[in-house]
Amino acid sequence: MGEIVVALILLACSDKDTGDSAAFDCMGNDAPTIELGTGVEEEFAPLENGAVVGLTPAPQGGFGVPVRVRTTGLRVADDTQDKAIVEAQLDTVLDGTLSASFLNEESIAYCQSNGTGLMDGLVVGFDEEEYTQQTLVLLDGQTATLTVIAYDSDGRQAEASIDVLIQL
Repeated sequence: MGEIVVALILLACSDKDTGDSAAFDCMGNDAPTIELGTGVEEEFAPLENGAVVGLTPAPQGGFGVPVRVRTTGLRVADDTQDKAIVEAQLDTVLDGTLSASFLNEESIAYCQSNGTGLMDGLVVGFDEEEYTQQTLVLLDGQTATLTVIAYDSDGRQAEASIDVLIQL
């Protein structure tokens, strides 16, 4: 019995080392991380603290900062597809006070060729009643803390926060 377990472990490790590690990495592990950034297609440019950002309409209503999320260790693929549903909690803090919080229960994460996950189309928003089309100018020059917490279908979670400068 012990020989079978050892053989299975060796087989699993050899599969990971023979070039299919990207698909293996997209199935999740015990050290999940996420990073906030920007980009198009498979390109990912990390956002740094103090980055100057603009605003866009948010799918959940109101306006917010568009972000991409790069993941490691979260399940972003399943046995039949190179994508998976990942929940994303999107929080915005202004002057130490929570401005808006939204749980996107159907964010799609895609397994990238390098084994990381990529979530696109997320907008970390502001209070839609306080910051309307007419009052967005109040955000110009403000520093906001954007926080994204991602949860995969296996219960793993990872969190990232960044301070950005809003410029209209």
